Amino acid sequence: MVVVKFLMNLETIYGYLNSIRYEEDLWTEIAKFLDGKSLVMLASTSKWFHCVIMEECVWKHACLRDLHVPDPGKVTSKWINLYATAFNGCHSYTFRQQDKHIDWMRIGAFSFDSQNALLTENLIPPLKILKEKTLEKMIELNGCCVVRNIKSGIWIADLQLVRCPVCDLNTCDGTMQVLDARHIELFLSEGYQDGSWDYELLGSHHEKKQASGASAGIFDVKHIKDRSTSAVLDLKSWIGKPNDWQPKAMISRYAVAVNTNLQENEGLHVKFHVMKSGKNDEIVSIRISEQLQYDCPPSICGNYHFDIRFPFGIEGQNLQNCSYPGFGLRCDNQGRSILNLPGAGDYYVRDIDYLTQEIQLYDPSNCLPERLINFSTSSSPSSPFKAVAYRNFTFLTCSTNSVLSQLNVIGCLSNFTTSTLATSSTSVANQMTSLYGCSIINTTSVPASWAFQYQSDFLTDLNTDLVLTWDKPNCQECEVKHGVCGFNNAIIREIQCFDSHGTGQTCGDPSRSHMHSGNFSALGCP
Repeated sequence: MVVVKFLMNLETIYGYLNSIRYEEDLWTEIAKFLDGKSLVMLASTSKWFHCVIMEECVWKHACLRDLHVPDPGKVTSKWINLYATAFNGCHSYTFRQQDKHIDWMRIGAFSFDSQNALLTENLIPPLKILKEKTLEKMIELNGCCVVRNIKSGIWIADLQLVRCPVCDLNTCDGTMQVLDARHIELFLSEGYQDGSWDYELLGSHHEKKQASGASAGIFDVKHIKDRSTSAVLDLKSWIGKPNDWQPKAMISRYAVAVNTNLQENEGLHVKFHVMKSGKNDEIVSIRISEQLQYDCPPSICGNYHFDIRFPFGIEGQNLQNCSYPGFGLRCDNQGRSILNLPGAGDYYVRDIDYLTQEIQLYDPSNCLPERLINFSTSSSPSSPFKAVAYRNFTFLTCSTNSVLSQLNVIGCLSNFTTSTLATSSTSVANQMTSLYGCSIINTTSVPASWAFQYQSDFLTDLNTDLVLTWDKPNCQECEVKHGVCGFNNAIIREIQCFDSHGTGQTCGDPSRSHMHSGNFSALGCP
Protein backbone atom coordinates (compact mmCIF):
# COMPACT_ATOMS: atom_id res chain seq x y z
CA MET A 1 0.00 0.00 0.00
CA VAL A 2 2.97 2.35 0.59
CA VAL A 3 4.03 1.84 -3.01
CA VAL A 4 0.53 2.51 -4.28
CA LYS A 5 0.11 5.71 -2.29
CA PHE A 6 3.44 6.94 -3.55
CA LEU A 7 2.57 6.18 -7.17
CA MET A 8 -0.88 7.73 -6.96
CA ASN A 9 0.72 11.14 -6.97
CA LEU A 10 0.74 11.73 -10.72
CA GLU A 11 3.37 14.45 -10.62
CA THR A 12 5.72 12.13 -8.80
CA ILE A 13 4.94 9.35 -11.24
CA TYR A 14 5.76 11.41 -14.32
CA GLY A 15 9.00 12.63 -12.79
CA TYR A 16 9.86 9.13 -11.81
CA LEU A 17 9.13 7.73 -15.28
CA ASN A 18 11.19 10.40 -16.99
CA SER A 19 14.21 9.90 -14.79
CA ILE A 20 14.57 6.14 -14.64
CA ARG A 21 14.35 3.20 -16.99
CA TYR A 22 11.30 0.91 -16.81
CA GLU A 23 12.10 -2.44 -15.21
CA GLU A 24 9.18 -4.63 -16.23
CA ASP A 25 10.31 -7.79 -14.46
CA LEU A 26 10.93 -5.84 -11.27
CA TRP A 27 7.45 -4.30 -11.28
CA THR A 28 5.88 -7.64 -12.07
CA GLU A 29 7.45 -9.03 -8.93
CA ILE A 30 6.42 -5.99 -6.86
CA ALA A 31 2.85 -6.36 -8.12
CA LYS A 32 2.68 -9.84 -6.69
CA PHE A 33 2.74 -8.33 -3.20
CA LEU A 34 -0.35 -6.18 -3.80
CA ASP A 35 -3.97 -7.13 -3.22
CA GLY A 36 -6.56 -6.99 -6.00
CA LYS A 37 -7.77 -3.47 -5.24
CA SER A 38 -4.22 -2.10 -5.14
CA LEU A 39 -3.40 -3.81 -8.43
CA VAL A 40 -6.34 -2.12 -10.13
CA MET A 41 -5.33 1.25 -8.70
CA LEU A 42 -1.77 0.83 -9.91
CA ALA A 43 -2.89 -0.22 -13.37
CA SER A 44 -4.95 2.97 -13.70
CA THR A 45 -1.93 5.25 -13.29
CA SER A 46 -0.48 4.76 -16.79
CA LYS A 47 -0.63 2.62 -19.89
CA TRP A 48 2.72 1.10 -19.08
CA PHE A 49 1.64 0.02 -15.61
CA HIS A 50 -1.64 -1.21 -17.08
CA CYS A 51 0.28 -3.52 -19.42
CA VAL A 52 2.44 -4.78 -16.57
CA ILE A 53 -0.45 -5.38 -14.16
CA MET A 54 -2.53 -7.16 -16.79
CA GLU A 55 0.05 -9.92 -17.08
CA GLU A 56 -1.57 -13.30 -16.40
CA CYS A 57 1.19 -14.28 -13.99
CA VAL A 58 0.35 -11.34 -11.72
CA TRP A 59 -3.34 -12.21 -11.33
CA LYS A 60 -2.65 -15.94 -11.16
CA HIS A 61 -0.28 -15.33 -8.26
CA ALA A 62 -2.81 -13.04 -6.54
CA CYS A 63 -5.64 -15.54 -7.00
CA LEU A 64 -3.76 -18.57 -5.69
CA ARG A 65 -2.28 -16.53 -2.83
CA ASP A 66 -5.56 -15.01 -1.64
CA LEU A 67 -7.58 -18.22 -2.07
CA HIS A 68 -4.87 -20.36 -0.41
CA VAL A 69 -5.10 -23.09 -3.05
CA PRO A 70 -2.50 -24.94 -5.17
CA ASP A 71 -1.98 -24.27 -8.87
CA PRO A 72 -4.77 -26.09 -10.74
CA GLY A 73 -2.83 -26.09 -13.99
CA LYS A 74 -4.65 -25.06 -17.14
CA VAL A 75 -7.73 -22.84 -16.87
CA THR A 76 -10.01 -21.64 -19.67
CA SER A 77 -10.64 -18.13 -18.29
CA LYS A 78 -8.32 -15.23 -17.65
CA TRP A 79 -6.95 -15.09 -14.13
CA ILE A 80 -8.11 -11.51 -13.60
CA ASN A 81 -11.67 -12.67 -14.31
CA LEU A 82 -11.26 -15.63 -11.96
CA TYR A 83 -10.05 -13.26 -9.25
CA ALA A 84 -13.06 -11.03 -9.81
CA THR A 85 -15.58 -13.87 -9.65
CA ALA A 86 -14.00 -15.09 -6.41
CA PHE A 87 -13.85 -11.73 -4.63
CA ASN A 88 -16.65 -9.53 -6.03
CA GLY A 89 -19.13 -10.60 -3.33
CA CYS A 90 -21.35 -12.66 -5.63
CA HIS A 91 -22.78 -16.07 -4.81
CA SER A 92 -25.00 -18.50 -6.70
CA TYR A 93 -28.26 -16.96 -5.44
CA THR A 94 -27.14 -13.54 -6.69
CA PHE A 95 -28.07 -14.61 -10.21
CA ARG A 96 -31.01 -16.95 -9.61
CA GLN A 97 -33.88 -17.19 -7.11
CA GLN A 98 -32.88 -13.98 -5.35
CA ASP A 99 -36.32 -13.74 -3.74
CA LYS A 100 -35.67 -17.01 -1.91
CA HIS A 101 -32.31 -15.97 -0.48
CA ILE A 102 -32.05 -14.92 3.18
CA ASP A 103 -28.39 -14.83 4.20
CA TRP A 104 -24.98 -16.29 3.40
CA MET A 105 -21.33 -16.42 4.40
CA ARG A 106 -18.21 -17.17 2.36
CA ILE A 107 -16.35 -20.22 3.67
CA GLY A 108 -13.36 -20.15 1.32
CA ALA A 109 -11.75 -22.10 -1.49
CA PHE A 110 -10.62 -25.69 -1.86
CA SER A 111 -9.47 -27.91 -4.73
CA PHE A 112 -10.44 -31.07 -6.55
CA ASP A 113 -7.34 -32.92 -7.65
CA SER A 114 -9.37 -35.89 -8.85
CA GLN A 115 -12.77 -36.20 -10.50
CA ASN A 116 -14.40 -38.14 -7.65
CA ALA A 117 -16.13 -36.50 -4.69
CA LEU A 118 -17.70 -37.85 -1.51
CA LEU A 119 -20.82 -35.92 -0.51
CA THR A 120 -22.10 -36.64 2.99
CA GLU A 121 -24.30 -35.34 5.77
CA ASN A 122 -22.38 -37.40 8.33
CA LEU A 123 -19.00 -36.05 9.46
CA ILE A 124 -18.28 -38.66 12.13
CA PRO A 125 -15.09 -40.52 11.17
CA PRO A 126 -14.18 -42.83 9.69
CA LEU A 127 -15.96 -41.82 6.52
CA LYS A 128 -17.32 -44.90 4.80
CA ILE A 129 -17.93 -45.17 1.08
CA LEU A 130 -20.78 -47.66 0.87
CA LYS A 131 -21.87 -49.09 -2.44
CA GLU A 132 -25.48 -49.34 -3.54
CA LYS A 133 -27.07 -50.03 -6.90
CA THR A 134 -27.88 -46.38 -7.54
CA LEU A 135 -26.83 -42.97 -6.23
CA GLU A 136 -30.42 -42.34 -5.16
CA LYS A 137 -30.47 -45.49 -3.06
CA MET A 138 -27.07 -44.74 -1.57
CA ILE A 139 -28.26 -41.30 -0.47
CA GLU A 140 -31.59 -42.59 0.81
CA LEU A 141 -30.04 -45.29 2.99
CA ASN A 142 -26.74 -43.76 4.05
CA GLY A 143 -27.00 -39.98 3.63
CA CYS A 144 -23.92 -39.93 1.43
CA CYS A 145 -22.76 -40.76 -2.08
CA VAL A 146 -19.74 -40.71 -4.37
CA VAL A 147 -20.18 -38.66 -7.53
CA ARG A 148 -17.85 -38.89 -10.50
CA ASN A 149 -16.83 -36.60 -13.34
CA ILE A 150 -16.20 -33.63 -11.05
CA LYS A 151 -14.53 -30.72 -12.82
CA SER A 152 -11.11 -30.55 -11.23
CA GLY A 153 -9.51 -27.30 -10.15
CA ILE A 154 -10.42 -24.53 -7.72
CA TRP A 155 -13.83 -24.54 -6.03
CA ILE A 156 -15.52 -21.81 -3.98
CA ALA A 157 -17.64 -22.79 -0.96
CA ASP A 158 -20.44 -20.76 0.66
CA LEU A 159 -22.97 -21.42 3.42
CA GLN A 160 -26.45 -20.27 2.39
CA LEU A 161 -29.77 -19.83 4.16
CA VAL A 162 -32.66 -19.89 1.71
CA ARG A 163 -36.42 -20.08 1.57
CA CYS A 164 -37.95 -22.70 -0.67
CA PRO A 165 -39.14 -23.81 -3.13
CA VAL A 166 -35.61 -23.86 -4.51
CA CYS A 167 -33.29 -26.52 -5.80
CA ASP A 168 -35.69 -28.40 -8.04
CA LEU A 169 -38.49 -25.99 -8.81
CA ASN A 170 -41.60 -26.57 -6.70
CA THR A 171 -40.68 -29.85 -5.05
CA CYS A 172 -38.58 -28.48 -2.23
CA ASP A 173 -40.03 -26.88 0.87
CA GLY A 174 -39.01 -25.06 4.00
CA THR A 175 -36.18 -22.81 5.11
CA MET A 176 -32.92 -24.61 4.49
CA GLN A 177 -29.23 -24.47 5.26
CA VAL A 178 -27.21 -25.12 2.11
CA LEU A 179 -23.56 -26.02 1.65
CA ASP A 180 -23.08 -24.47 -1.78
CA ALA A 181 -19.86 -25.23 -3.71
CA ARG A 182 -19.02 -24.24 -7.28
CA HIS A 183 -16.12 -24.41 -9.68
CA ILE A 184 -14.39 -21.05 -9.84
CA GLU A 185 -15.17 -20.72 -13.57
CA LEU A 186 -18.91 -21.41 -13.22
CA PHE A 187 -20.13 -17.80 -13.27
CA LEU A 188 -18.04 -17.14 -16.41
CA SER A 189 -19.57 -20.06 -18.32
CA GLU A 190 -22.06 -19.30 -21.06
CA GLY A 191 -24.28 -22.22 -20.09
CA TYR A 192 -24.67 -20.85 -16.57
CA GLN A 193 -25.21 -17.29 -17.73
CA ASP A 194 -27.94 -18.16 -20.25
CA GLY A 195 -29.71 -20.48 -17.77
CA SER A 196 -29.32 -23.67 -19.78
CA TRP A 197 -27.46 -25.34 -16.91
CA ASP A 198 -29.56 -26.10 -13.88
CA TYR A 199 -29.46 -28.18 -10.73
CA GLU A 200 -30.69 -31.76 -10.69
CA LEU A 201 -31.63 -33.80 -7.65
CA LEU A 202 -29.41 -36.79 -6.95
CA GLY A 203 -31.46 -38.00 -4.00
CA SER A 204 -32.72 -37.26 -0.49
CA HIS A 205 -32.15 -38.66 2.95
CA HIS A 206 -34.57 -38.48 5.90
CA GLU A 207 -33.11 -38.63 9.38
CA LYS A 208 -36.22 -39.42 11.43
CA LYS A 209 -34.82 -38.90 14.89
CA GLN A 210 -33.37 -36.10 17.01
CA ALA A 211 -30.39 -34.55 15.20
CA SER A 212 -27.76 -32.82 17.34
CA GLY A 213 -26.42 -30.89 14.37
CA ALA A 214 -26.98 -30.15 10.69
CA SER A 215 -23.72 -31.23 9.06
CA ALA A 216 -22.56 -31.55 5.48
CA GLY A 217 -19.23 -32.19 3.82
CA ILE A 218 -17.64 -32.38 0.37
CA PHE A 219 -14.39 -34.34 0.04
CA ASP A 220 -11.97 -35.15 -2.78
CA VAL A 221 -11.88 -38.96 -2.61
CA LYS A 222 -8.23 -39.03 -3.66
CA HIS A 223 -7.21 -37.03 -0.58
CA ILE A 224 -9.74 -38.35 1.94
CA LYS A 225 -6.95 -39.81 4.11
CA ASP A 226 -4.74 -36.71 3.97
CA ARG A 227 -3.70 -35.01 7.20
CA SER A 228 -5.40 -31.79 6.10
CA THR A 229 -8.68 -33.68 5.60
CA SER A 230 -8.45 -35.26 9.04
CA ALA A 231 -8.53 -31.73 10.50
CA VAL A 232 -11.97 -31.27 8.96
CA LEU A 233 -13.13 -34.47 10.65
CA ASP A 234 -11.82 -33.37 14.05
CA LEU A 235 -15.26 -32.03 14.93
CA LYS A 236 -14.49 -31.09 18.52
CA SER A 237 -11.94 -28.57 17.33
CA TRP A 238 -14.39 -26.45 15.33
CA ILE A 239 -18.13 -27.18 15.71
CA GLY A 240 -18.44 -25.34 19.03
CA LYS A 241 -20.15 -26.27 22.28
CA PRO A 242 -23.62 -27.89 22.22
CA ASN A 243 -25.32 -24.61 23.19
CA ASP A 244 -23.46 -22.62 20.53
CA TRP A 245 -26.08 -22.09 17.82
CA GLN A 246 -23.89 -20.18 15.37
CA PRO A 247 -23.04 -21.97 12.09
CA LYS A 248 -19.47 -23.19 11.81
CA ALA A 249 -17.39 -24.16 8.79
CA MET A 250 -14.05 -25.86 8.22
CA ILE A 251 -12.11 -25.91 4.97
CA SER A 252 -8.87 -27.59 3.96
CA ARG A 253 -7.00 -27.97 0.70
CA TYR A 254 -9.25 -30.79 -0.55
CA ALA A 255 -12.37 -30.70 1.63
CA VAL A 256 -15.04 -28.42 3.10
CA ALA A 257 -17.60 -29.03 5.84
CA VAL A 258 -20.27 -27.12 7.78
CA ASN A 259 -22.14 -27.74 11.01
CA THR A 260 -24.93 -25.99 12.90
CA ASN A 261 -25.81 -27.25 16.37
CA LEU A 262 -29.54 -27.79 16.72
CA GLN A 263 -32.14 -27.44 19.41
CA GLU A 264 -34.92 -29.99 19.93
CA ASN A 265 -36.21 -31.43 16.66
CA GLU A 266 -37.66 -34.55 15.06
CA GLY A 267 -34.98 -35.04 12.44
CA LEU A 268 -33.55 -33.69 9.21
CA HIS A 269 -34.42 -33.80 5.55
CA VAL A 270 -31.25 -33.68 3.42
CA LYS A 271 -31.13 -33.19 -0.36
CA PHE A 272 -28.16 -33.56 -2.71
CA HIS A 273 -28.07 -31.56 -5.95
CA VAL A 274 -25.48 -31.11 -8.68
CA MET A 275 -25.19 -28.91 -11.74
CA LYS A 276 -23.56 -30.33 -14.88
CA SER A 277 -21.97 -28.52 -17.78
CA GLY A 278 -23.55 -29.00 -21.17
CA LYS A 279 -20.45 -30.17 -23.03
CA ASN A 280 -19.22 -33.29 -21.24
CA ASP A 281 -21.56 -33.48 -18.24
CA GLU A 282 -18.80 -32.43 -15.85
CA ILE A 283 -20.18 -31.50 -12.43
CA VAL A 284 -19.51 -27.80 -11.87
CA SER A 285 -21.59 -27.10 -8.75
CA ILE A 286 -22.77 -29.06 -5.71
CA ARG A 287 -25.44 -28.29 -3.13
CA ILE A 288 -26.21 -30.19 0.06
CA SER A 289 -29.35 -28.70 1.61
CA GLU A 290 -30.73 -29.51 5.05
CA GLN A 291 -34.00 -28.60 6.71
CA LEU A 292 -35.42 -29.46 10.10
CA GLN A 293 -38.49 -31.63 10.24
CA TYR A 294 -41.17 -31.32 12.88
CA ASP A 295 -43.84 -33.95 13.29
CA CYS A 296 -47.10 -32.03 13.71
CA PRO A 297 -49.91 -34.60 13.72
CA PRO A 298 -53.44 -33.59 14.70
CA SER A 299 -54.12 -33.94 18.43
CA ILE A 300 -57.25 -34.24 20.54
CA CYS A 301 -58.16 -33.60 24.15
CA GLY A 302 -59.96 -36.59 25.63
CA ASN A 303 -62.81 -37.95 23.53
CA TYR A 304 -63.81 -34.69 21.85
CA HIS A 305 -64.57 -35.12 18.19
CA PHE A 306 -62.56 -32.25 16.68
CA ASP A 307 -58.89 -32.30 15.68
CA ILE A 308 -56.45 -29.80 17.14
CA ARG A 309 -54.05 -28.83 14.34
CA PHE A 310 -52.42 -25.80 12.77
CA PRO A 311 -52.86 -22.96 13.53
CA PHE A 312 -53.82 -24.48 16.92
CA GLY A 313 -51.60 -26.61 19.07
CA ILE A 314 -51.54 -28.13 22.53
CA GLU A 315 -49.12 -26.68 25.06
CA GLY A 316 -46.12 -28.93 25.55
CA GLN A 317 -46.35 -30.35 22.03
CA ASN A 318 -43.87 -28.26 20.01
CA LEU A 319 -46.04 -25.13 19.90
CA GLN A 320 -43.18 -23.05 18.52
CA ASN A 321 -43.05 -24.94 15.23
CA CYS A 322 -46.49 -26.51 14.93
CA SER A 323 -48.87 -23.71 15.91
CA TYR A 324 -49.33 -20.01 15.27
CA PRO A 325 -48.74 -17.53 18.13
CA GLY A 326 -51.90 -17.02 20.19
CA PHE A 327 -53.43 -20.38 19.21
CA GLY A 328 -52.13 -22.50 22.06
CA LEU A 329 -54.69 -24.70 23.84
CA ARG A 330 -54.55 -26.62 27.12
CA CYS A 331 -56.15 -29.93 28.00
CA ASP A 332 -57.62 -30.32 31.49
CA ASN A 333 -57.79 -33.58 33.43
CA GLN A 334 -61.31 -34.22 32.11
CA GLY A 335 -60.18 -34.06 28.47
CA ARG A 336 -61.57 -30.61 27.69
CA SER A 337 -59.74 -28.09 25.50
CA ILE A 338 -59.15 -24.66 27.04
CA LEU A 339 -58.41 -21.45 25.17
CA ASN A 340 -57.19 -18.40 27.05
CA LEU A 341 -58.35 -15.11 25.56
CA PRO A 342 -56.11 -12.26 26.73
CA GLY A 343 -58.19 -9.88 28.78
CA ALA A 344 -61.20 -12.22 28.79
CA GLY A 345 -59.97 -15.36 30.56
CA ASP A 346 -60.32 -19.09 29.93
CA TYR A 347 -63.02 -20.72 27.81
CA TYR A 348 -63.76 -24.31 26.94
CA VAL A 349 -63.65 -25.22 23.26
CA ARG A 350 -66.69 -27.03 21.88
CA ASP A 351 -65.63 -27.16 18.24
CA ILE A 352 -63.23 -25.74 15.64
CA ASP A 353 -64.19 -25.21 12.01
CA TYR A 354 -60.96 -24.88 10.01
CA LEU A 355 -62.72 -24.17 6.72
CA THR A 356 -64.66 -21.16 8.00
CA GLN A 357 -61.92 -20.33 10.54
CA GLU A 358 -64.32 -20.22 13.50
CA ILE A 359 -63.94 -21.53 17.03
CA GLN A 360 -66.95 -22.29 19.24
CA LEU A 361 -66.44 -21.54 22.95
CA TYR A 362 -68.46 -21.94 26.13
CA ASP A 363 -68.07 -20.74 29.69
CA PRO A 364 -66.57 -23.20 32.21
CA SER A 365 -69.10 -21.92 34.80
CA ASN A 366 -72.02 -22.22 32.38
CA CYS A 367 -72.79 -18.54 32.74
CA LEU A 368 -71.67 -16.95 29.49
CA PRO A 369 -73.94 -13.85 29.86
CA GLU A 370 -72.07 -12.81 33.00
CA ARG A 371 -68.84 -12.71 31.04
CA LEU A 372 -70.39 -11.06 28.00
CA ILE A 373 -71.32 -7.99 30.03
CA ASN A 374 -67.68 -6.94 30.09
CA PHE A 375 -66.32 -9.09 27.27
CA SER A 376 -63.56 -7.69 25.03
CA THR A 377 -60.87 -9.18 22.81
CA SER A 378 -60.16 -5.94 20.97
CA SER A 379 -58.51 -4.48 24.07
CA SER A 380 -55.70 -7.04 23.69
CA PRO A 381 -53.71 -6.64 20.46
CA SER A 382 -52.06 -10.02 21.15
CA SER A 383 -55.34 -11.88 20.59
CA PRO A 384 -55.83 -13.17 17.03
CA PHE A 385 -59.56 -13.72 17.60
CA LYS A 386 -62.54 -11.47 17.01
CA ALA A 387 -66.28 -11.93 17.09
CA VAL A 388 -68.14 -13.12 14.01
CA ALA A 389 -70.39 -10.12 14.58
CA TYR A 390 -71.33 -7.67 17.32
CA ARG A 391 -74.72 -6.60 18.59
CA ASN A 392 -75.62 -4.08 21.28
CA PHE A 393 -77.42 -5.57 24.27
CA THR A 394 -78.86 -3.88 27.33
CA PHE A 395 -78.72 -5.84 30.57
CA LEU A 396 -81.43 -5.18 33.20
CA THR A 397 -82.29 -6.32 36.69
CA CYS A 398 -85.92 -6.63 37.69
CA SER A 399 -87.90 -7.84 40.66
CA THR A 400 -88.62 -11.52 40.14
CA ASN A 401 -92.25 -10.97 41.12
CA SER A 402 -92.75 -8.38 38.36
CA VAL A 403 -91.22 -10.41 35.53
CA LEU A 404 -93.67 -12.26 33.36
CA SER A 405 -93.13 -16.00 33.18
CA GLN A 406 -92.88 -15.97 29.37
CA LEU A 407 -89.86 -13.67 29.39
CA ASN A 408 -86.40 -15.16 28.93
CA VAL A 409 -84.54 -14.71 32.18
CA ILE A 410 -80.78 -15.24 32.48
CA GLY A 411 -80.97 -17.98 35.07
CA CYS A 412 -77.35 -17.97 36.24
CA LEU A 413 -77.63 -14.25 37.09
CA SER A 414 -81.04 -14.48 38.75
CA ASN A 415 -82.36 -15.61 42.13
CA PHE A 416 -85.65 -15.74 44.06
CA THR A 417 -85.87 -11.97 44.40
CA THR A 418 -84.00 -10.52 41.41
CA SER A 419 -84.05 -11.51 37.75
CA THR A 420 -81.55 -10.46 35.09
CA LEU A 421 -82.62 -10.00 31.48
CA ALA A 422 -81.01 -8.84 28.23
CA THR A 423 -82.42 -7.26 25.10
CA SER A 424 -81.02 -5.82 21.90
CA SER A 425 -83.99 -3.45 21.61
CA THR A 426 -83.73 0.02 23.11
CA SER A 427 -87.54 0.36 23.14
CA VAL A 428 -87.95 -2.93 24.99
CA ALA A 429 -85.38 -1.82 27.55
CA ASN A 430 -87.24 1.46 28.06
CA GLN A 431 -90.56 -0.36 28.48
CA MET A 432 -89.04 -2.71 31.04
CA THR A 433 -87.80 0.20 33.11
CA SER A 434 -91.08 2.17 32.90
CA LEU A 435 -93.59 -0.68 33.19
CA TYR A 436 -91.78 -3.15 35.45
CA GLY A 437 -89.45 -0.88 37.38
CA CYS A 438 -86.36 -2.61 36.08
CA SER A 439 -82.89 -1.08 36.36
CA ILE A 440 -80.35 -0.96 33.53
CA ILE A 441 -77.04 -2.59 34.46
CA ASN A 442 -75.15 -1.89 31.30
CA THR A 443 -75.49 -1.50 27.53
CA THR A 444 -72.58 -3.11 25.72
CA SER A 445 -71.54 -4.51 22.36
CA VAL A 446 -71.79 -8.26 22.69
CA PRO A 447 -70.05 -10.73 20.38
CA ALA A 448 -72.91 -12.41 18.60
CA SER A 449 -72.89 -15.80 16.96
CA TRP A 450 -74.80 -16.24 13.73
CA ALA A 451 -77.38 -18.11 15.80
CA PHE A 452 -78.73 -15.06 17.59
CA GLN A 453 -77.38 -12.18 15.51
CA TYR A 454 -80.71 -12.02 13.69
CA GLN A 455 -83.00 -13.02 16.55
CA SER A 456 -85.95 -10.72 17.33
CA ASP A 457 -85.32 -7.66 19.41
CA PHE A 458 -87.11 -9.14 22.41
CA LEU A 459 -85.53 -10.58 25.46
CA THR A 460 -82.98 -13.40 25.21
CA ASP A 461 -81.06 -15.38 27.80
CA LEU A 462 -77.93 -15.34 25.54
CA ASN A 463 -77.76 -19.04 26.19
CA THR A 464 -75.66 -19.88 23.13
CA ASP A 465 -71.97 -20.53 22.61
CA LEU A 466 -69.52 -17.79 21.86
CA VAL A 467 -68.29 -18.00 18.25
CA LEU A 468 -65.06 -16.24 17.35
CA THR A 469 -63.12 -16.13 14.10
CA TRP A 470 -59.58 -15.34 12.99
CA ASP A 471 -58.13 -13.74 9.85
CA LYS A 472 -54.48 -14.58 10.29
CA PRO A 473 -53.14 -17.04 9.43
CA ASN A 474 -55.46 -17.59 6.49
CA CYS A 475 -55.58 -21.29 5.64
CA GLN A 476 -59.02 -21.38 4.03
CA GLU A 477 -57.76 -21.89 0.49
CA CYS A 478 -55.55 -24.72 1.70
CA GLU A 479 -58.51 -26.35 3.48
CA VAL A 480 -60.56 -26.17 0.28
CA LYS A 481 -57.75 -28.01 -1.53
CA HIS A 482 -57.57 -30.64 1.23
CA GLY A 483 -54.01 -29.56 1.96
CA VAL A 484 -52.17 -29.22 5.24
CA CYS A 485 -51.47 -25.70 6.41
CA GLY A 486 -48.25 -25.13 8.30
CA PHE A 487 -45.14 -23.03 8.72
CA ASN A 488 -42.79 -22.55 5.81
CA ASN A 489 -40.74 -20.18 7.96
CA ALA A 490 -41.61 -19.92 11.65
CA ILE A 491 -39.32 -16.93 12.22
CA ILE A 492 -41.19 -14.59 9.86
CA ARG A 493 -44.47 -16.51 10.33
CA GLU A 494 -44.63 -17.44 6.67
CA ILE A 495 -47.14 -20.22 6.06
CA GLN A 496 -47.49 -22.68 3.21
CA CYS A 497 -50.00 -25.23 2.01
CA PHE A 498 -48.45 -28.70 1.96
CA ASP A 499 -49.71 -31.63 -0.04
CA SER A 500 -49.53 -35.27 1.00
CA HIS A 501 -45.76 -35.30 0.43
CA GLY A 502 -45.07 -32.12 2.37
CA THR A 503 -43.78 -30.38 -0.74
CA GLY A 504 -46.00 -27.32 -0.80
CA GLN A 505 -47.58 -25.44 -3.67
CA THR A 506 -49.72 -28.28 -5.05
CA CYS A 507 -52.47 -29.34 -2.69
CA GLY A 508 -54.84 -31.55 -4.62
CA ASP A 509 -54.31 -34.77 -2.68
CA PRO A 510 -56.93 -35.30 0.05
CA SER A 511 -54.55 -37.45 2.09
CA ARG A 512 -52.67 -35.49 4.72
CA SER A 513 -49.03 -35.10 5.58
CA HIS A 514 -47.99 -33.69 8.92
CA MET A 515 -44.28 -33.08 8.39
CA HIS A 516 -43.80 -29.35 8.64
CA SER A 517 -40.51 -27.70 7.77
CA GLY A 518 -38.57 -25.86 10.42
CA ASN A 519 -35.62 -23.56 10.74
CA PHE A 520 -32.08 -23.54 12.07
CA SER A 521 -31.63 -21.70 15.35
CA ALA A 522 -28.11 -20.65 14.53
CA LEU A 523 -29.17 -19.04 11.30
CA GLY A 524 -31.74 -16.78 12.88
CA CYS A 525 -34.45 -19.39 13.27
CA PRO A 526 -36.13 -20.99 16.24
